[in-house]
Amino acid sequence: MDFSSRARQAGISLDDTLRLLEAQAALARVDDAGVLARRTCELARGLIEADGASFVLSEGEHVFYVEEDVPGALWRGRRFPVGECISGWAIRHRRPAVVTDAARDERVPWVLYQPTGVKSLAMMPMGGAEACRGAIGLYWSREHTASARELFLLEVLAEAAASALAHAEAPPRAEGPRADGSPSLGAPPLRWLLPVLLRDMTPPLDTILLGARALLLGGELGTEDLRQVEHILSGVARARHQVDQALAYASRHVREGLRLAVSPTRMDVLARHVVDAAREAFPHRRVDFVAQEVLGSWDASRMAEALQHLVRGALQQGSPEHPVTLRVEARPSESYVEVHTEGVCIPEAQLPGLFSPPLTPPEAGRPEELGLFIVDQIVRAHGGRIQVRSTPREGTRFMLHLPRHQPSPIPPPGEHRP
Repeated sequence: MDFSSRARQAGISLDDTLRLLEAQAALARVDDAGVLARRTCELARGLIEADGASFVLSEGEHVFYVEEDVPGALWRGRRFPVGECISGWAIRHRRPAVVTDAARDERVPWVLYQPTGVKSLAMMPMGGAEACRGAIGLYWSREHTASARELFLLEVLAEAAASALAHAEAPPRAEGPRADGSPSLGAPPLRWLLPVLLRDMTPPLDTILLGARALLLGGELGTEDLRQVEHILSGVARARHQVDQALAYASRHVREGLRLAVSPTRMDVLARHVVDAAREAFPHRRVDFVAQEVLGSWDASRMAEALQHLVRGALQQGSPEHPVTLRVEARPSESYVEVHTEGVCIPEAQLPGLFSPPLTPPEAGRPEELGLFIVDQIVRAHGGRIQVRSTPREGTRFMLHLPRHQPSPIPPPGEHRP
């Protein structure tokens, strides 16, 4: 059974999916293992409404209770043999442990649990079968059997925590694609939940769209009401288009990865076409173009799509009195592309999540979120990286650093790559 089917069978709602994506985003921003352990415990309790949570690491023949989020205290800072605790059982067997009655389950050392008031618990291994890093525990002071929904939420959170832990412990490295060349769409298996979220958003948007059209065709609206309905139609149509775009990208990543049709391409010529199209679409705006001749191997249609998103977003968000500049340069080890907008400053707090999939409507003064998500995926698929610098004085610059040549097309996940 695929991951989306499992999510539906477990009864995962749209709200659950949003909260999971928010949790993954929160963990992905943590670069300290201790902070990660505390944040994971807080998120676990919040997602599943348990009375307590713990973060346990595997240390060979022992387990270490690194952190916990409980009203009192359990075992934070203590180590136990793997064979003498429930977290060790979950780690050793690589599967979740669900305990309804801690006093009657032989896997639970009741002598340790009796003074704590814990009646029921669930322990989820953290990490894959080949490298189980530890476990996340949930505790209830009443008798409770963890449901399929609760276990699913805990499983996804455990995967996200394991991925974040590996990142926190890894030495610093430059951004880029995965070792197999495939772009990243977030910590597995959360990337599989994005299509679920997007598909669930489609029916209510269609309902609003149909209702607004029915009102418009009724012919009994006043001038102000007519303007409001037209505004609703415009907004919903745009949201529906964004959902369709995101679903297409998310589904493509899930099924086959982002494939590239690489061929010799003049980046300056490609960028010139993007500028010409922007000037035609925004005839009253100034779009400057500065370019050197740059020849490389890229997917021309995807790179044009990325530049179109950046330039269009800059024109939509920028002030009419300020120009937008697209710059292309040939550098010794890379191709450099920059889109600069004067008079626009993105708040510093928004920068870390600027290229993440959108979870809420765009905020005022922030470039189109879905467009930036797509741009980031295209740039990463080409082995490049994108940076943003934004200050009140200089405005906003999106800077693309791209290798001149792609070694080979990116294969789908699971396909052999020598």
